[in-house]
Amino acid sequence: MPMFRKVAKRGFSAGDYSAQKKVAIVNIGAFAKLNAGVAIVNLDTLISAGLIPRRSQIVRVLGGGELTRALTVEASHVTRSAAQKIEAAGGKVVLG
Repeated sequence: MPMFRKVAKRGFSAGDYSAQKKVAIVNIGAFAKLNAGVAIVNLDTLISAGLIPRRSQIVRVLGGGELTRALTVEASHVTRSAAQKIEAAGGKVVLG
């Protein structure tokens, strides 16, 4: 019998777990929780508002919810529906 069939299988490995947690996902509906004086939404703004974890390095903006004011959104990735809602409210999307 081959050796790999004799050795017990233990644990679970899903890759580099620490790298998976560095991506933060936020819906545009959460932007309503930001102060009225905020005009630019970026990584630092979202962390200081408590919308994403402090260890986040990449921001993905999804189109869930409604946006009622014009904001400039700086993110790594913005979905098509989120970009349409931001631009419809008079805002601007900056990818970076």
